[in-house]
Amino acid sequence: MRKFIYVGVVVFAATCSGIAFQSNQPAPEDARIIADYEASWSKGDVKALAANYDMDAISVGTGGVEVGRAAIEKGMATNFAGPFKGTTAKIAAGRSHSLSPTIRSSEGTYVISGLKDASGKALPPVHGRYLNTQVKKDGRWLISDQATFVVTP
Repeated sequence: MRKFIYVGVVVFAATCSGIAFQSNQPAPEDARIIADYEASWSKGDVKALAANYDMDAISVGTGGVEVGRAAIEKGMATNFAGPFKGTTAKIAAGRSHSLSPTIRSSEGTYVISGLKDASGKALPPVHGRYLNTQVKKDGRWLISDQATFVVTP
């Protein structure tokens, strides 16, 4: 919770003082990060997916709140053993907002395809949006806080 408050204060202060940098384009490294995430998703590789999250990350979605990389990985393992098994994710980066050289927020959309119900019947793709706060550690961007929600296409 302290991270959300801290980031909120930083965003507010930076926005009011004019020092934050905003772009209508994704950050240059996002294309590689997204391609790796999509590939790991397609393989159902929860270890590789969870490695994109900071150790103390907070993830908020339709399934609730998960705190910490281990909890996020456990939630992913459950989902990939069930409804996400055999699915693909397509992610489109939107705007990014640099708060400092090591903290940024970014938003975008996602589509999860290949879902099936319990009987194996194909379900329509799920469309959603995300908002991530990322921290740069050891030269690598990690998701620190994430909020995802489903939208009607």
